Amino acid sequence: MTRIVLHIGLEKTGTTSIQRFCSTNRQRLWQQHGILYPAHPALRQDEAHAALTAALLPPNGCDFVDPEARPEVVEVMAALEDALAAKPEILVLSSEHLSSRLSSAGISQLAQLLCLHPVEVLVYLRRQEDMGVAAFSTHLKCGRRAWFRPREISPRNSYYDFLGKLAPWAEIFGRETIRVRLYDPTYLTHGDVLEDFLDALGIRDASGYRREKPLNTSLNVAEAALLHWLNQALPTWDEAVRRGRPEDYHRAHQIRLRILKDASGIPEMRQAPPLSTVLTRLDRARIRQRFERANARIARDYLGRAQLFAEDKAMPRRGARTLLRPRPHLDERALAEVLLSVAGRLQDSFELPKRPPSPRGLRHSLGQRLLRPFASRPQTSPSP
Repeated sequence: MTRIVLHIGLEKTGTTSIQRFCSTNRQRLWQQHGILYPAHPALRQDEAHAALTAALLPPNGCDFVDPEARPEVVEVMAALEDALAAKPEILVLSSEHLSSRLSSAGISQLAQLLCLHPVEVLVYLRRQEDMGVAAFSTHLKCGRRAWFRPREISPRNSYYDFLGKLAPWAEIFGRETIRVRLYDPTYLTHGDVLEDFLDALGIRDASGYRREKPLNTSLNVAEAALLHWLNQALPTWDEAVRRGRPEDYHRAHQIRLRILKDASGIPEMRQAPPLSTVLTRLDRARIRQRFERANARIARDYLGRAQLFAEDKAMPRRGARTLLRPRPHLDERALAEVLLSVAGRLQDSFELPKRPPSPRGLRHSLGQRLLRPFASRPQTSPSP
C-alpha cells in the first residue's frame, strides 16, 4: 500500500529548496525509488503543492495562489486518485501552507481525502529567533509595512507556537504519525536539509541528484529598508481583496520583485550587513528563554529527549552581562540615491531629476509613480 508523506513545512525551514529538489529530480525519484512527487495542476503550483492547500481554504484566504488557479476539492480528489493509481511506494505532498494556513477543519478534510492510506506528517522546526528574521525577510517581500521588533518572537504569536501548530495534526492524524526533524546543521543529515529529506524518505545515498541554486534567499538590511519603504505605497492583500481587485496585489508583488532584481546590481545594496544583525546576542538570549519550556515539551513528546535544539556555546549564560552590537543603520540620503539608481533601471520611465532635492522628495515622486496602477488607492507620500 502506498505510504503518503505530508511535508507541511514549517515555513523558513528549507521548504522551497526541498520542493525544487523534488521537482528537478522527479523522474529519478520515481524510476529508482518508486517515490512520486505529483505534478497535477490541481495539486501543484510551480514546485509546491500549494494548489492542494488552496482548495481547502476559502477564496479570500489564498493570497499565495492566483484566484483563477484555485482548484475545487473535487478536482483535488480526482488528481489524488490518478496519482495513487500509479501505485507508488511513497507519495510526497509538500506545502508549507499546510501548517501555516489550514485550520482544524481543513486538516480534517485533508485527512478524509487520504484516509485509505497510511500517512506520515513530516515537519521541520527551526530556532525561533532565526525563523523570525527569515520570516521578516519573506513578509517584506509579500508586502509587510511594519519594521521588525524582537518582541514579536513570542509564544503568544501563533507563527512561533510550534506546540499549537503540531496539536491539530497530532489530534487528527495521531501523534505517532508526526515526524519532527530539526532545521539545524547539528541534526540534519550531513548538515544538509536535502540529504536529510532524502533520509526521511529512506534514501541513504544522495549522490547523483541535481541541485538548483537557492531562490528564496534572505534580504540584507539595505534591501529590507528598500522594501519597507516601497510597501508603504503598494496595496496589501487585504486591501486588494476589500476593493474586489486581488490582481492589484499580484501586480504589486511583481513590482517588488523587479525593483529587488535591479537593486541587486548596486554596490551599496549588495554590501549591506545581513538581516540577522537586527537581533543582538541579548535579544537572542531573551527569545530562547521565552521558548525554553515549550521547546522542552516538544522534545519530550515528539523526540523522546530533554532538549530540542543543540546548546549554542556562543550564547550568554542566563544572568550574564552582554555587550550589545549596534543595530544596523542605513543612511536615509544614501538610500535615496540608491532608489534613484533603481528607478533609472526600471522598464517604465520615471520622470525624476538627476539629483533629488531631498530624500523625502524622491520618496514622494517614486511613490506617486508606483501608485498609478492602483487608482482606487489614495495617493499619499509613503514614509520609511
